[in-house]
Amino acid sequence: KVFMAQTFYDLTCLFGDIPFSEAVRSDVSYPKFDPQKQVFEGCIALLDEALAQFDEASSLKIGSAPDQAYDVFYRGDIAKWKKAAKSMKLRILMTMVDKDATKAAAIGQLITGGGLISSAADNMKMSFVNAAGRKNPKFALSEQYNGGDNFFFASKYVADFMRPLNDPRLPKFFDKPAAADNYYGITPGDDGDDNHDARIAKSLHAADEPELFFSYQEELFFEAEAYARGLGVAVDLAKASTLYKK
Repeated sequence: KVFMAQTFYDLTCLFGDIPFSEAVRSDVSYPKFDPQKQVFEGCIALLDEALAQFDEASSLKIGSAPDQAYDVFYRGDIAKWKKAAKSMKLRILMTMVDKDATKAAAIGQLITGGGLISSAADNMKMSFVNAAGRKNPKFALSEQYNGGDNFFFASKYVADFMRPLNDPRLPKFFDKPAAADNYYGITPGDDGDDNHDARIAKSLHAADEPELFFSYQEELFFEAEAYARGLGVAVDLAKASTLYKK
């Protein structure tokens, strides 16, 4: 249920109205499209259901050897699954609050109630290793079909914003061709120029680079914004600054 909520959240953020209420019903051949607000609310309900079902004391979980490898995220650590569920709920509420101010109260309850992702050790991620059949799929695709060069060029919208600022993240995000005088991107769908346009940095798509679904850094950004704006908590700019810098 946690992973399903994450998947539907991503889908509705990408496409807006999507099939949700009828999407996983085998008796419905043509599921209806639900409004985005309904999808968000449904994802929150899924997470609440999961939190109510989680039982750290139960042996009915994927986690005991030799089965622990099947839980690729938390190796059966239910406490971490609960943190991920609460943090995902916060993410959805933060996405909704500018349109629905009533969500501020729920944001405050989550932040003050604790139990959210609280360190890098809680990151929800899928790990990969530099071994056959276990490499990050983005790296593996480039390795198999593109001679090891990244398929993905920099976005013009991102590069054009960062370049005039001399943003120090440019060489972290992108690999610049030797012949290029700066970091340039392409409009999505266009063909890139190998001698002019930057590609996504190989270090970001390395063979052993994990895929992050929720990170501690994202959690800190949400908490900082909540305290800066007073979303369900009293405005506290000092606390917001501390969280932001952390």
